Amino acid sequence: HGYGHILRVLRGFDVPGIDTIWRQIFPGQKNHHFPKYASSAAHYQGSPWAFTESFAVSGSGLTPAQMKWITDYQFVRGINLMVASAYPQSTREHFMAGERPNFGLSNPLWDYLNVYHNYVGRLSYLLSIGKPGIKTAFYFPIRDLWASDTDQLEVVQSVDNTADILLNNQCDFDFIDDDVLQSAYIDNSELVVGSMKYNTICISKNKWMPESASEILDKFIKAGGKVIYTEDGEENLVNQIRPLAVISENKSNVRILKREMDDGNLYFITNESLDTAAFTADFREHSKPVVIDVETGTVYTPDKADFFDGIWSIPIELPFAGSIVIAFTDSIKTLHIPKVKTKALL
Repeated sequence: HGYGHILRVLRGFDVPGIDTIWRQIFPGQKNHHFPKYASSAAHYQGSPWAFTESFAVSGSGLTPAQMKWITDYQFVRGINLMVASAYPQSTREHFMAGERPNFGLSNPLWDYLNVYHNYVGRLSYLLSIGKPGIKTAFYFPIRDLWASDTDQLEVVQSVDNTADILLNNQCDFDFIDDDVLQSAYIDNSELVVGSMKYNTICISKNKWMPESASEILDKFIKAGGKVIYTEDGEENLVNQIRPLAVISENKSNVRILKREMDDGNLYFITNESLDTAAFTADFREHSKPVVIDVETGTVYTPDKADFFDGIWSIPIELPFAGSIVIAFTDSIKTLHIPKVKTKALL
């Protein structure tokens, strides 16, 4: 019966964060993009971190593969710091039964969770170096939610549909709102929001955007920036966005995040389907690619990678809960990735 302002609240945190309990995010169900609220706030504030509390009240049957899937789902949307819940304060009384899963000696998986911890530690590091490789912003119509108008649900559905289309087509984005627009400025053809620069802004269904925000959009268009109105249709949106990599097939299940480093770019690629995803990914990069095995810390050259006309084509096969990190850089040794002897997480 009322709404606050999630982006405005998260901008007040030193480390913006969300939580996912009660299996709000889980394989095989319709999942929401809400981790992007926290990562968006972190990005234009220049914070290196956005965190999640995960797993509490998910049940004792939670498997390591499901934990990895839930982690990857959030990390590919910009989260990079994990608070895994719950490790009990005591083995007495309600502490042992209050929330499940219960991470500790009573859990038969406890001896193997170091594999998960090592994976998350390395992934957190890799996804916090450099800066986000995001050039698309997506307007969040908070005033339409406040208005409680008759078409409020249509506005919400339009936002969710647009977010799905962008992610299904490997176009990463940050949410922006009226506060952000009114404090932004235009540099050449880019909208500068804190430490971020966007060359494309997506606008879904809304009718309560303030005039001050509309004026900024007009100036942005006149300066050469691109504004895409998603009410013009899904095909129009897909044809105008610029994906981080071009995926050959099964692409609606593939998610990609990009980090821009001083000496190259790093990509985190995940499979969100329940089945194996096999595809070829085309990257417009010039440096040679290396794959970082996040579970072990080893680095190797990908098999069958092909370079032609400024594009690296790399065949990739990811099982359920599978992911891969590919870096295009001539100085991979600067990443200092620690190696350990460990069993496979999956």
